[in-house]
Amino acid sequence: MGERPLGVPNHLLPFVAQVAADWEDDYEMPDGTGISDFIHVVDLASGHLSALRHLGRPGVLTINLGTGNGSSVLDVVRTFEAASGRSVP
Repeated sequence: MGERPLGVPNHLLPFVAQVAADWEDDYEMPDGTGISDFIHVVDLASGHLSALRHLGRPGVLTINLGTGNGSSVLDVVRTFEAASGRSVP
């Protein structure tokens, strides 16, 4: 699939890809950067469709979509560097 953002990117990976790496490093996390649980948009849409199939059933349905594995900003930058073979300053 790949991504080719148009205009100004507004989420992490296009920012990293365009070397917009002025992130904060003062979080109380192992490497000082924020941690997020990234999920691909197709997986997110699939989860929403699955939740919609349960509407109308009795009871309460609580859903949390994610991988369960957080990645720090620095983890994402390092992974991007390894995959692309390019340094992100």
